[in-house]
Amino acid sequence: MKNILAYLLLLIGFMITTSCTASSGQDGDLFPGINVPEKNINSKIVLQNFPGEPQSYKVGDSLAFGIINQSVYNITFHNDFDVKIFIKQDEVWEPINNKVEYPEGERILPTKKIDPTGLVLFVLPDLGEIKSSTIVRIVVIGQVKDKSEQVGAYIDVHYAP
Repeated sequence: MKNILAYLLLLIGFMITTSCTASSGQDGDLFPGINVPEKNINSKIVLQNFPGEPQSYKVGDSLAFGIINQSVYNITFHNDFDVKIFIKQDEVWEPINNKVEYPEGERILPTKKIDPTGLVLFVLPDLGEIKSSTIVRIVVIGQVKDKSEQVGAYIDVHYAP
């Protein structure tokens, strides 16, 4: 009986330890400096490639994505969609600049039922010079209209030298 209890306590302790470390490290690795709950990433809004867009880009290519609202509420964005761009270097996501300047004004993304086309997002990552294939992560952050709930979406794109 003592052995079973000891194994049970050991198993519970192991499960608690591994579950805490896995969840705390993962969010920071995927979205450094972004405070949107993970459950609100790529669930209420999504970023998608336009049909016919290439699978791989070259440095200097601008990117265009559709932002689609999967929720039942309108989503609002700052003029720049609070876009964050990251480049994966040595298994770590490092922030980089976006060369696109956006006009002033709030953006409102209606639900997919009202507007299935969504909004268009253009970005031009400041990659400098890359020597090998590189993954770039594009993240947008919005807010559910008339609520304090933040939502986000991301997409990874491939750049070739």
